[in-house]
Amino acid sequence: MNHCSILRGFLFGLVFLSLSWVPSAFGRLYPPCPNITYQLTNPTTVQYSVVDPVSGQTKTETWVLSQGDERFIESVQADQGLLTWIARYKNTADAFYTYDVHYRIYDPGRGMWKAGNWGVFAGYNSEVSQLKVKDGVVAWKAHRRISPASTSDMKYYVCYAAYDPAYGSWVFGYNNWQISYNSPHSPENLRVQDGVVAWPMNPVDEKVWVFWTLYDFEVHRWVGDEWDVYWDSYEFDWVYIENATVHFHYGNWYWSTDHYSGYDQANHKWKFDSTATEPWAYFTAQPNPTCVPSWVCLWDLSLAMNNRTGTTWNFGDGGTSTGNSPVHQYTTSGNYYPLLSITTTQMMYWHTGFLEVRNCPPSGNIQINGGDAYTNSRYAVLSLQASAGTTQMRFRNPMDNPFMNGDEWLAWESFSSSRIWYLISFFELRCGGTFSVTVQYRDAANNLSPEYEDTIILDYCPPSGSVSLNGGNPTTCNPRVTATWSASDDYGDGVSKMRWVAFNKEDAFILWTQWQDYQPTTMTIPFSSTLGHKTALVEFMDFAGNISQVQGTIELETKCKTLPFLMLLLGD
Repeated sequence: MNHCSILRGFLFGLVFLSLSWVPSAFGRLYPPCPNITYQLTNPTTVQYSVVDPVSGQTKTETWVLSQGDERFIESVQADQGLLTWIARYKNTADAFYTYDVHYRIYDPGRGMWKAGNWGVFAGYNSEVSQLKVKDGVVAWKAHRRISPASTSDMKYYVCYAAYDPAYGSWVFGYNNWQISYNSPHSPENLRVQDGVVAWPMNPVDEKVWVFWTLYDFEVHRWVGDEWDVYWDSYEFDWVYIENATVHFHYGNWYWSTDHYSGYDQANHKWKFDSTATEPWAYFTAQPNPTCVPSWVCLWDLSLAMNNRTGTTWNFGDGGTSTGNSPVHQYTTSGNYYPLLSITTTQMMYWHTGFLEVRNCPPSGNIQINGGDAYTNSRYAVLSLQASAGTTQMRFRNPMDNPFMNGDEWLAWESFSSSRIWYLISFFELRCGGTFSVTVQYRDAANNLSPEYEDTIILDYCPPSGSVSLNGGNPTTCNPRVTATWSASDDYGDGVSKMRWVAFNKEDAFILWTQWQDYQPTTMTIPFSSTLGHKTALVEFMDFAGNISQVQGTIELETKCKTLPFLMLLLGD
């Protein structure tokens, strides 16, 4: 396993980091696709990907730290399919940095990355440190002081999170994690092993406190405990965490004592000075229930497997595996009891689960021309969607044949995500009609989906309209002419757009205006001042895309220019 060094300062260029995961005998959580690859393209961007064991596709996400004027991604780490990092940023005007902690896992049963985030955490002398990711747990220490002047308001935090595949979410723990004492009393030497998070506190009221917790996947909660070392103790030492058992040593000049607390998985609680925790085989099947044929992710959540020597799965349908968290396809409906067997140096442990595999019908959808409401072409494109495992599809009689009862289906054909469809009917209005296409899907087990339908209006008749210039007067003396137009669509879908152009017969065309929303209007059209025949063309478009064109004409004359001169002579 390659570990990423902590990124401090600006990083220019491209830094690639990859994690190559090999199944280990240790651990608390084995995701079904743990081979995470990640890279930093700069100090503010982390990209991560994993190969989905169900689809075989690479699933990639990119996270960008966009806040603040100074910003860094730090302490990028990965372990057994979990990825985590610290985001540190501040604005120039701020006196302190702000911290976020991010953690990710890919859930193949849901086909998506599942994100967890902690923050925003800000304050004077704030810091996030001791970030650890191990055995299915992400844990870290944080501290901050609220005001810049006082040193007595320092607060410490120990935070931890685990991903629960049964819930499909991260579960954040806060059992004994906010320490309300002052700055000398901080959690130190944070440790994560076998899914256990443990830490001692510096002397508080002349005593040392020890805290520990573990996420119990069977009851879906963090279970914690604590121990306060005696008043006259002066020595404290971690020994180790093994098999979900916390070992520690304390004493003074006259005596010393070793203690350990193991997790009792049967009663879901910690037992002090108990026999070290026995290995515990446990897994969850997800999704459950599921539909045939379907892939199922079996997450190995076994507790305290430091001494594991072998793993065997029996899926209940004749299939087997020796992987930690396999992905298996069930092809026949029924109730299955997958069995996980774990061998250790002492004996074998096992857990049996229950999985319901149903004959679920396929689901799907249909869209004509991408969901358009109208078309002016009889050739339409069907976009077809169906759930995994769908093999065939069929369509209702498309012609609405009066000699059939209307329930006939065309023959089954191989499923395809796209199909050309010809819109035709025995009975059709003059300009087209409303057409519906109905589809049904079938899977390899002959399960039938509900019927799915989409409708489109075929309209191949253009709208009608008119335009008049200067109220219909045949001549004008002013090249600026008032045009009035209106339009309607007989089929009823309405007029959507319009454009116009004005030109002289002698001068050829002027460019068309841009298409604009239609509205009946009166506006001034400027012709050129050249005398002669003037024409205004107006085009209307309906919602189906049909276009019609109307025109109005007027003559720009010279006789109007002499009229004032003649009247002046008559006045003399």
